Amino acid sequence: MASTANKRKPGRPRNQNADKIILDTTLELLASTGYAGLTLEQVARKANSSKSTIYRRWDTKQQLVIAAFSTAPILECLDRNDLKLELFDLMEQFTHVLQSTPIGGVLLTLMAEKEDDPKLSGSLDPLIKARRQPFKDVLRRSISRKELPADMELELAVDMIMGPIVVRAMFSTRSLSTRTLNDILDMSLTGLGAKL
Repeated sequence: MASTANKRKPGRPRNQNADKIILDTTLELLASTGYAGLTLEQVARKANSSKSTIYRRWDTKQQLVIAAFSTAPILECLDRNDLKLELFDLMEQFTHVLQSTPIGGVLLTLMAEKEDDPKLSGSLDPLIKARRQPFKDVLRRSISRKELPADMELELAVDMIMGPIVVRAMFSTRSLSTRTLNDILDMSLTGLGAKL
């Protein structure tokens, strides 16, 4: 779904630095207040902007929130012809995003909110899918190398790998060290029936 933010509106050229400040501020407030508690007034005040500036870029709170969430990096992984190396690389990147940016808190609040908001869900789901896709790509390559069963359920497999990271990052005080990520990966691959 194309965002209104992508359409050129009349007036002065957009200030990309102002856009970044507004989007970063939106992420910070989302993580602390939740989607329902977020207001454009709050964003404008904390970003030292104005509501009119925000409305010129995004027509609704939902569009602003989706634009802010879209700034979350998409994981990248080179084809190394090695299932464990590729998955571990993605796991490290995912852990960094959850622990070093507001995305972890934002993800929780948006996932809870989208269950009761079909429009938000329709806009958010493709963004989440895009951020899961690199894991699926790695698993597909491994299936083609016959390291994983051909009939493996990819979505569930991705859940098995990403799920423990989300739980540990968001609901536990225990660390997500390199050793922990390796343990999660080894246990996931054993459960998936990998031939390593």
